[in-house]
This record gives sequence, C-alpha cells and structure tokens, in this order.
Amino acid sequence: MMKKQTSGVIPPISNSTGDNLSSLSQSMQALGIEEGRTLFNVIDSDVLGYICIFLTGLELCLLRRVCKASLTMVDQYMRRVFSVDRILTRFFTPEEIIEFRHIQAETDFVISGSAAVQFFERISYPNSDLDLYIDEQQMEKLALFMEKSGYAFKKTPSQPDNMLTVLQQRDTWVTISGEEQDEYGWDGQSIMTVLSFEKQLPTGQIRKVQAIVSTCEVIATVLAFHSTVVMNIITYQSAISFFPVSSFHRYHTIVTASNEKVAACLDKYRARGWKAIRPWPTSSIPLHQECMKGMARRTTDRWCWTIPLPPLKGCTVARNLGACWYISPLFKMHCGEREPPIFQEAAFRDYDYNYGNSNDYDNDDYPW
Repeated sequence: MMKKQTSGVIPPISNSTGDNLSSLSQSMQALGIEEGRTLFNVIDSDVLGYICIFLTGLELCLLRRVCKASLTMVDQYMRRVFSVDRILTRFFTPEEIIEFRHIQAETDFVISGSAAVQFFERISYPNSDLDLYIDEQQMEKLALFMEKSGYAFKKTPSQPDNMLTVLQQRDTWVTISGEEQDEYGWDGQSIMTVLSFEKQLPTGQIRKVQAIVSTCEVIATVLAFHSTVVMNIITYQSAISFFPVSSFHRYHTIVTASNEKVAACLDKYRARGWKAIRPWPTSSIPLHQECMKGMARRTTDRWCWTIPLPPLKGCTVARNLGACWYISPLFKMHCGEREPPIFQEAAFRDYDYNYGNSNDYDNDDYPW
C-alpha cells in the first residue's frame, strides 16, 4: 500500500538544474517516501499493473531499467501477461497444453500468425485461429495429438477425406491454392500444404487450429508473410518478435508483398490499429533501424524482442543456433548465412535454426 501523504505543501521542482535533486528529495519526503527509496518502492503493485496496460513493449522494457523496484514489479507483470498458456487455453485443457509444449520441444514447430501478435500485444481477438508452422517430417506426431485432443480433420477440396491418408500420401500435398494465398498473404512457394482441425465446444463455439507444412525451414515461411506485424514466433523456449519497435511501439507494419492479394490481410490489421507502410521505392515515413535494407538479421540479434518461456520438467531442446536473414533493397526477406548475390523472392537457403537463445544481443545497447 502507498504511504499516507503527510500534511503540508509539496515543494515545487526548481527550474535550476543545480536545485533539481534537492527539490526532488524534499518533494519525496513530503509524500512520505523515505530517503534512498523511489516511487516504485511505495506504489501498489496493482496500480503499477494497471499503468503497464497502457505501455508499449518498448516502454515496459525501459521502465524495468529505472530501478530495482521497477525491475521487480514489471517482471511480475510481464510473467503474468506474457504467458503462452493464455494463448493456448482457448484451444486446449491444462493437461493438453503440457503435452502440446512437449511435442513442440520435440518437433520444433512454432506458433505464429495472429496468435503471436496477440501474445506480444497482450490482447485477445475473438474467433481467431491458432496457426502452427511445422516441418513435413514432424507433421504426423502433431496431427495425432490434435485428433487425441478432440479435434476433427477438415479437408480441403484437394485433400483426401481421411487424415491418415493425407499423412501417408504426401504426393497429395500440393502448393496451397490461390484462395488460401489470398487469405493468409503467403507467397505460396514456401507452403507445402495446410491441415485444418476443428472442435466444437459445449457452448457451440468452433475452435480452429491450422498446421501449415513448410517446403523449407519454418522461419523462411514466417518471413514470407504479407507484412512485418505478423513476423513473430512462439517456440517452446521463447517468444520472439523480429520487428518489435515497428510492430508494437510505432504500430507500423512494413509491407513485404508487392501484389494486390494481400489487401484483405492489411485491411484486417489496419482495423486493429496498425499503419501499413510500403517501403518502395521510398517511404515518406522513416523506418526504424531494425528495418534497414541490406541489413543482416538473426533471430538472436539485439533488434529482436525475446521473452523466455518457463521450461517444462524433463523437456530438452537440442538445437541452439540462430537463423539468419537479409533485407533486400525491395524489402524482401532472404534466409541464409550469407547475402545472396542477387535478390530473388524464393532465394531461401538451408540453415540451422533455433529460436530460443536470447544471449546473443547486448542488453546495454538495446532494451530488449
């Protein structure tokens, strides 16, 4: 609880730089704040939690650095709101969430799309889906878990009726249709197929989970999205936003697709409060440094916002490398350890990847 204010007038802060500290000290004493303590030592944690609701991710990270008391209180708030269980509870029971995360640790699939946006934005979009991005070799384990959790496979016109048949006959896994490309803003070349699962709740609501099977590493698929606001991932180890200042502080989404098929996707995020910016040939709005063209980026670099997630007992993750990508002159994302000699939209290269190591950036240089 906050200390009761003492009687008397609070001395105003002097305009003189030399008198500022002494005036501030007198003001804090008048408020009943002891010497050597800060406002965060006496403010109620519930009050600070309410204040944090109105702060952006960058502002939260800066607030952590004010003092030890603010660090403790903001960390408590962040552990509460940045919870993967908050996202998964809409789709699974507590027991199923544990099994889900164990499978995620084993197979390296990631949560992305609007679910990851909701995680970083600390918000919930009604009737939103859960999008999982997974390698084709790992799909069977995830599909069997979905069936066990009460989800029914919902085929597309190009897929067999039975899920096991789909899993066994990979020659039926074709590049997604034009209609699906319009819906998700994908380039189509990085997606092998989409397996959809649905479950009806006792309330009559429908929960939908989509497993997007990549033709390449899943990071390359995420980097092929329509714009940067959805270029975020949630892995077993951590949640990572690739363009956090643009996406969750300035509320800009940099358009990375040059076709008109992504208009509906951009309109959806405009309605949610983001401003779509097309960076070619030039943008009247200056881009943040995280978006500089020709820049080499990595999932563990200082520009990424990485939030560690609590580990599960008995769960281990083998890989511990960061994926690389380059931003082309036309603001296309190209994966690989080296900059390609020419920029092509499908110039994805093989690379090792892991998304959870947050020790590769300088906390003193950037607040994440």
